[in-house]
Amino acid sequence: MIATIGNFDGLHLGHQSLILQLVTKARALQLPAMVITFEPLPQVFLRPHIPFLRLMTLRQKVDLLKSWGVDKVICLRFNRAFSQLSPQEFIEQYLVKTFNIHTLMGGEDFRFGHQQQGDITLLKNTGFEVSIFEKLPGFSSTQVRQALMNDDLSTVKALLGRNYSMQARVVKGLQRGRLLGFPTANCKMHRTQELLKGVFATCTQVDGKIYRSVTNIGTRPTVDGKNYVAETHLLDFTGNLYGKRISIEFLHKIRDEKRFENVEQLRQQIALDIKRVVNDKNRL
Repeated sequence: MIATIGNFDGLHLGHQSLILQLVTKARALQLPAMVITFEPLPQVFLRPHIPFLRLMTLRQKVDLLKSWGVDKVICLRFNRAFSQLSPQEFIEQYLVKTFNIHTLMGGEDFRFGHQQQGDITLLKNTGFEVSIFEKLPGFSSTQVRQALMNDDLSTVKALLGRNYSMQARVVKGLQRGRLLGFPTANCKMHRTQELLKGVFATCTQVDGKIYRSVTNIGTRPTVDGKNYVAETHLLDFTGNLYGKRISIEFLHKIRDEKRFENVEQLRQQIALDIKRVVNDKNRL
């Protein structure tokens, strides 16, 4: 088994370069390629008082890694006991006994174990074959988060190599969109996903088919202004979406969220938002 270890939140182009090197080496050695990651992310567990906005769910991460050729994705539960493991204990319990790692790939600055005391030198001294990644400079998950919060979706796409997307299961809402004449797929979002707010031109994938869509993501100030929700109106779609897992791809921002004086003003604005997407085919 040849493996690498990390959070890989967002899986930007820098991550993609590393995974490509992992898969290429695994194929050359005729070994399975493995990615080891954690839930919750270490920084979330160790610093719960500091808000941390995630770029993707574990499910998204696993799906994308496997689409890049990774054979196995292992998620280790990061808890108090795990965080106290010494580097040597981590090597013996996980890399040797549990996963039987043949080769470990990592960057020169790779650290692991309690208080990040383990490093590449320790791995080599323990007898592991260690392969150093060639890092693609200029990419970080922090940059992606900042660009998202600035509504800079073009920079996000340049960092990710794809449009930003999120996955969620459709839940039953109050059906206000249907009453307004614009039925929506309502997706309850976790607080750790609050990276975007506003109305966006999007594409939504349902059961393998892609539909043009308009997505409002935020707190719906005209309605209740409390819960963070993604509401997506799919163009040219008929059917029941309840319980389905959908993927929403964000293309560009239409406007900020705002509170309207009455429901009729909201209805008129939604109609304008949809018309803008319909007439903006070149950008979809």
